[in-house]
Amino acid sequence: MQALGVSKYVAVPISAIVVWLLVVKGSYKSAEKIFLVFSLFLLSYIVSAIMGKPDWKAIGLAMVHPQEKFDFAYVVMVIGIVAPRSRPGCSSTCSPR
Repeated sequence: MQALGVSKYVAVPISAIVVWLLVVKGSYKSAEKIFLVFSLFLLSYIVSAIMGKPDWKAIGLAMVHPQEKFDFAYVVMVIGIVAPRSRPGCSSTCSPR
């Protein structure tokens, strides 16, 4: 929405209220149809990835032989991804015990 000139501080609360109203007050059938249409827009990621003409060989090699970096930013990112998921039944918003 910021690309359209709407502040995120306005767009996010309004979007949250609209989704909440859709889920709470709307019917299952209408919510299903609307979310299905929204999910179709996610296909644009696949289209944009193909249009970007990436080096598929490099992607394949990186999937087979990933390069680990041990600089500070990489370690912090790995801890941020792995640590919240290492506690059973806990998401990233769990409070420490």
